[in-house]
Amino acid sequence: MHYWIGKPYWGNGYCTTAGRLVIDYCFKVMKLHRLEVNHMTRNIGSRRVIEKCGFVFENEAIDYVKRFGKYENVMFYSLLMDDLKNLP
Repeated sequence: MHYWIGKPYWGNGYCTTAGRLVIDYCFKVMKLHRLEVNHMTRNIGSRRVIEKCGFVFENEAIDYVKRFGKYENVMFYSLLMDDLKNLP
């Protein structure tokens, strides 16, 4: 699961709402067992969305991706179908 939203729309809950709908669809309709998501470590906004959607932190990869000529660390999360019942 990945998302990208323009700055004027940050902080309105759009990504969290959309993320929860995608999660619901993936587990209830597609019957998937596991979902994964990641973000660049410095992207705190994405981290908050991911945590609000119930994903669990798994690991951080050092210098995982090169963006604009600079290597970035990336944090990885997962969510299992069984965890869906624990979401708010």
